[in-house]
Amino acid sequence: MGGTPKTPALDVQSSAFHVRPVSSWRRIIAFPFKLLVALFFCEWLPLPLLVVGWTMRLMQRTALRRWWRMSAQRGAGGTFEFFLSSDARLMGHRHWPNWFLDQNATLRQQRNLFRLLLGSLWQNAKLGVQAMFNVWVFTLPGCALMGFGWYDGWNNSFTKGYEQFWVGPTVSWLGMLLLVAAMFYVPMAQARQAATGNWRAFYDFKTVRTLIKRRWFACLALAALYAAASLPLTALTVLPQFFPNLSPHLASFTTQEAKRYLAGYFFWCGLYVVPASVFLRIVAAKIYAASLLRCVQTGTLDRTALGEIETLALENLELLRIDVPAPRHPVLRAVTFSGGTALRFAAGLAAALLWFAAI
Repeated sequence: MGGTPKTPALDVQSSAFHVRPVSSWRRIIAFPFKLLVALFFCEWLPLPLLVVGWTMRLMQRTALRRWWRMSAQRGAGGTFEFFLSSDARLMGHRHWPNWFLDQNATLRQQRNLFRLLLGSLWQNAKLGVQAMFNVWVFTLPGCALMGFGWYDGWNNSFTKGYEQFWVGPTVSWLGMLLLVAAMFYVPMAQARQAATGNWRAFYDFKTVRTLIKRRWFACLALAALYAAASLPLTALTVLPQFFPNLSPHLASFTTQEAKRYLAGYFFWCGLYVVPASVFLRIVAAKIYAASLLRCVQTGTLDRTALGEIETLALENLELLRIDVPAPRHPVLRAVTFSGGTALRFAAGLAAALLWFAAI
């Protein structure tokens, strides 16, 4: 693994090493447009799946950029764009993902007009369906139990079935505990699915568990970010019930007028919800990329655990090597192990409380 030959295309002496980077002004112009499209997609089911798929592509780009930043190429003056130009399978990440047009293709290069105009739309839809299916496998049971508990609680309030009062709270608590357990796994597994581009990688339980153990503090910080991000979301959700008090004229609205008013309100709520959701997944992708590289270079994970794109990227960046750490004194190893075990237990408990707060 450590003897992987250097890729000729990435020779720092090559005249093509300095490929022109994407200018900042293009990103500044593109960001409002991409955000506006996401807001419109979030208005009608099932179009939010397109936003999920777009985010998965952005997560893969984030992981690739993270590995490039950790490589010697960056220090040697290489650009991220040149690294991506080393292989056609990476070229699509030179820019942020598109919503509609095929990534980095022109009419001359892509003779299929339908694919040129809607290639990214199809890719976003496919990746979005795959991503949400995997997430629902873990989160839907808990959500269903919480929904049933809420429904049964209201029924019990109206029917006065006090002998069965425990059913709603018990089912709700069970659902919340299932969701807490799921959220220990889902963010890192989703990052792995995005980085590999393979929906089956979501279920690499051994690999994902190893990555979480390697970066347990970063995963704890991610749980804290989710909990913090949930506070404004809760406020935005609860606020509409106070609208009649804040604006008395709303009481005279007809049903259709009230629906239009709330539709506008929830549309603009997306100005927070969409960027916050994308930001959390970008952070998860960065944690995943750093953890994967560390596990590979320390021999904790074998090269066979990598996806095709991951292997290609790490080979081209000359990061597929094993750095064996120097042996430590047995007493130091014992102290480190016991202290690390205690810290991981405390971090797990703190993460459970944070995920519970978010839920």
